[in-house]
Amino acid sequence: MRVGPVHIAVALGCAILLQTGCGSSAYEEKFQASLDELKNEAPFRHLYDVATPIPDTPLSLRLPKLFDGRASALDAKTPDPKINTRPLNPDRLQPNFIKLPGYVRTYERFMPTIQNHDTSACYCYIAVTDIDAGSQENLEADLRNKLLETFDESRTEDAKRRGGPPVEKGVTEWKEIEVPTPAGGDNKLKLKKIVANGNQTFRYYDPQGDGLNKLRHGKYILYFYSNEHDRSDGQPIQFVLIGWRAEEIVANHEEIELEKLGDAVAGTIALDYSKLKKKTGD
Repeated sequence: MRVGPVHIAVALGCAILLQTGCGSSAYEEKFQASLDELKNEAPFRHLYDVATPIPDTPLSLRLPKLFDGRASALDAKTPDPKINTRPLNPDRLQPNFIKLPGYVRTYERFMPTIQNHDTSACYCYIAVTDIDAGSQENLEADLRNKLLETFDESRTEDAKRRGGPPVEKGVTEWKEIEVPTPAGGDNKLKLKKIVANGNQTFRYYDPQGDGLNKLRHGKYILYFYSNEHDRSDGQPIQFVLIGWRAEEIVANHEEIELEKLGDAVAGTIALDYSKLKKKTGD
């Protein structure tokens, strides 16, 4: 049986009850505080507790636990993790159908695809740029148009296999969303999200460890955060772009649920302007 927030809350309640006595106001306050803490943390239970600073940027965020010791952190200077004498294929840094302005880092984790007995990569792409790259509206339009070149407009098609669920394809519009933050309560982070579904090239490794590229139906999710309305006077306008990509069977697996995972990570976005000032010399 998987232990969830409810089980933990009951256990905490019993512990507090033993310490404070039944019916006491102290018990009620401590129990409510524990419930609030669990509720606030629930959306982030699949993330690490401590935020990871992204090198050479003011950005930090909490990464998902699936990026463990089996994952790789990649950038333009990284050799191939499996053969460190060989340069990394650029398509593993960013997909060939879209390049994010201000790109900084990629996290890559190969996941079992279950039915094929091989492994397919799950990716997180991170970019940080500023107003010099163009207005948010222009960047949004440019990024969506780039996705449309590969995936076309959003649509639903019948499954190829009789009786299968409908297949989502194409590119959605940018959607304004609010995601929970670790602060909890009414503290939400406002940002935008766009999703592209369709055939994409993914890197695979078979059981013998041989690598190859395969065309598979996959999902690409892109988050766009601007601090324009969250910053203090004198702080620069920064844009954070976080892309997620995986084959559909990996993205929709109950242990991953890529879109929910992406929402959770987005809620932990934090920009440290003191770090930025040290970098720029301001």
